[in-house]
Amino acid sequence: MIGKYLAALPPKGTTKRDAVAALSGYVYQIYQSALAWIKASPEGVIWLEVSEDYLMAAGSALKAVQVKETSSRVTINSPGVLAAIDSYVELHLDNPMLQVSLRYLTTSTVGLERKAEDQIDGNPILQEW
Repeated sequence: MIGKYLAALPPKGTTKRDAVAALSGYVYQIYQSALAWIKASPEGVIWLEVSEDYLMAAGSALKAVQVKETSSRVTINSPGVLAAIDSYVELHLDNPMLQVSLRYLTTSTVGLERKAEDQIDGNPILQEW
């Protein structure tokens, strides 16, 4: 009798322990990495989880990509954005002979910073950037 009940309804548990959001983020990261790999030039190289979620190199260019699947708005002050900027600076300092760029690829929308000094003419910095 219990087996039929469990087959029809999933057991109840605490949602604090669910990993659905984390797994969804990993799937999105792998998907974006695979797309980059497919689009890469024949002489290009892609590294996963080096500096950022993936790193592309071709010629004298180095492109780091941070992939985030999130629903909250992001601003220049969001922890993930700040960490990506720090990573970009480190990557540039570690590779001065290369043309370094960083892309913050997210499913989030851009939010307006709370402080006026963190805006450009009343607009979000990320939108103006």
